[in-house]
Amino acid sequence: MKSLIPARVAALAALVAITTSACADSMGGGFDYECPESPLLQVSLLDISASGRSETVLTERLNAIQVDAERVADCDGELVVASWAGPSSSSDILFTGTIPVAGATEIGKDRKIPEAVEKVMEELRANLQVSLGRLSPDNSDLIGGFYLLSDLVTGKGAGKSVTAHLFTDGISTSGAVIMNDAMLDQAAVDRLVSEQTVPGLQGVEVRLYGIGRVAVDIQPPQDFIQLVQNYSAAICSKTGALCSVFTTVVS
Repeated sequence: MKSLIPARVAALAALVAITTSACADSMGGGFDYECPESPLLQVSLLDISASGRSETVLTERLNAIQVDAERVADCDGELVVASWAGPSSSSDILFTGTIPVAGATEIGKDRKIPEAVEKVMEELRANLQVSLGRLSPDNSDLIGGFYLLSDLVTGKGAGKSVTAHLFTDGISTSGAVIMNDAMLDQAAVDRLVSEQTVPGLQGVEVRLYGIGRVAVDIQPPQDFIQLVQNYSAAICSKTGALCSVFTTVVS
């Protein structure tokens, strides 16, 4: 499935097309995000293997990451955004840091959030364009995303409320697990999950977005999508994280 996308050329062109659109939705609105009691650490991971490089998918995921950035700014938290394609070593940091906004009142602070977030998104998109050219689209590994997440929150997440969003279809095509197999069934999924070693992510709230959805017009059969969701949820739960799995990108 991954090989159906002309990944490098299509993705670079798509990124140019969406450069000015990702921050459009909430530029004039107020912000009232739910903030945790302890300091917020938001980690957003973008799978840029082949099926994550279409204009539609990149636009949706960047819009969702914009919302992550808005919440970080509103909650005085910290944001880490990274891309990966395959193992955790095949990754790039796209943004890391706080998004400070000052205001004498909450309304005054809210008015400054869109500009502050737009600067973050500009930096993030510029770094993403480099990452799209640097990382090969040919490998996809969900477990690699969890190891990358573990690397990013180790130390940095101490004493913080850690929320992680992984934007990926979850259809691993490399590493220890090959998911795009016509013979896949629930017994095979259970066996694959039992055989995998995963990092510990106890206490981290993990949301997986786009699971089972590929960047082509014809989507996989629903029973295959369900198996991919079952596998992704089971692997996530095996890390000890608090997990939710979604086919769509919710922003």
